[in-house]
Amino acid sequence: MKWKLFLCLSLSSLWLVVTGLPQMPTLVVGPNVKVIRDNNNQSCATRPTPALDCANYMQNEPPLAIDPTDPNVLISGSNDYRLIPINPAQNSIWLGYYRSEDGGKTWTNTLVPGFFGDNSPEGQASPLQGVFFTGDPVVAFDSQGNAYMGGIGLSADEDLVLVAKYSDHGKTFDRTTVVNRASAIQGQFIDKPCIAVDQSGGANEGTVYAGWSRFSEIVVVARSTDGGARFSDPVIASGTRAPTRTCAVAVGPDGTLYVVWRQFAFGTTRNAMIFNLSRDGGRSFDIVRPLQTITPYDQARSSPENFRTTSFPTIAADEKGVYIAWEDARFQGASRVLLICSSNGGQTWTEPMRVANVERGHQIMPQVFADGTHVGVAFYDSRNDPNFSPANSIGDAMDVYYVEYPSGCPLQGQGTSMRVTDRSFNPNLRMFDSSVGSVPFIGDYIGVASDGENVHVVWTDNRDVKPQPLTNPPCVPTRIETLTQGCRNQNIYMATITRR
Repeated sequence: MKWKLFLCLSLSSLWLVVTGLPQMPTLVVGPNVKVIRDNNNQSCATRPTPALDCANYMQNEPPLAIDPTDPNVLISGSNDYRLIPINPAQNSIWLGYYRSEDGGKTWTNTLVPGFFGDNSPEGQASPLQGVFFTGDPVVAFDSQGNAYMGGIGLSADEDLVLVAKYSDHGKTFDRTTVVNRASAIQGQFIDKPCIAVDQSGGANEGTVYAGWSRFSEIVVVARSTDGGARFSDPVIASGTRAPTRTCAVAVGPDGTLYVVWRQFAFGTTRNAMIFNLSRDGGRSFDIVRPLQTITPYDQARSSPENFRTTSFPTIAADEKGVYIAWEDARFQGASRVLLICSSNGGQTWTEPMRVANVERGHQIMPQVFADGTHVGVAFYDSRNDPNFSPANSIGDAMDVYYVEYPSGCPLQGQGTSMRVTDRSFNPNLRMFDSSVGSVPFIGDYIGVASDGENVHVVWTDNRDVKPQPLTNPPCVPTRIETLTQGCRNQNIYMATITRR
């Protein structure tokens, strides 16, 4: 039988040569690892700390970055709710900062200094003193192993954009810088920050870019050339004012800064993905370029049974192209992840292609990376929901899937697709109470990153949540010592995909 196996392998290799398609590696998904250190739904006799969420509270919206000087070092984060039992009268959601030194096998937890009750020297010196909410974490490394976490904050009368720097491969907190302040009283609502660092080795090497959307108006980007200590005044990337609510950025290998955002339909404007770029280190931007009109899949939190999801873009760039993905409902109402690319720096783009050719399930919240060898997309997928219908909202069985292509534009083949989660979870679990919201919330994004050898994915997961009834929920934040455990235990999970 060995000659038959040899013949099959030879024919397979010959087919790849004739078609011109590169042979894709075998992808192996490692175990699902809980990033959050908590009390595993056991009762807690002490208060939660930045290192231990012993009250088993919620975390969501995790980003991800890999240290280019040591691929074993990963950083992530979340909107972390663990402080709420300490201060339930105030919305004490804070930026969680999580770090691994062993490729994601184990994680340490902490919070960006300056949170309620932080008496450390770093906390007392933080410009976030008096801020009662931080969130929307985004992360990046520079080429020297310094880590940056961006986010937004809210005080009584101001919205702000912040960037925290961690040196020593993301281990040591250095400082938090307030990039921009806006008047909440005047309705200048800041939302959906984005961050990138130039690792090109060119003229703008080390420049930290922090972008954000000023809701329903403009997308702007500020730059720092001193390791995040100071930032420039923001530069408008979106041109004329139009309804916007997101930004995503990437730096190409030649140092070009790419920006993409979602334009919302309003008046004569249409739902669309919009693109721009800067060739001078963020000092100025090119002509705004509409990429695609879209049929957005915007599931509103219209009832206590449904979570929110919105069609937002994600972007990556390598030597062979620029890649943008988003979720789109143009297929009989079912949400599908679409991917386009440009081989000429954004001058022209391919037609949208479906990332996963499956007919079941809604696909949402894609995140894309490009490492020079592969282009990968991770996303939530409800294909395993037995009650799926394109006409229905997202049901009670959610998974994370991953699709990978050889790098290059146009993308070749169908890609290699695989399930990342080892069990489905219910994204619609109601785990909040009236003091912090009355509907489920898994956030608006997940994270993915590659070191060229391994791909790491992080996501929000409800597998550890003990469901509670919609009426008279038992989970009421009174004294932490008597808090019913488990009904809020939303966690961040991750998995590593190895190429073989």
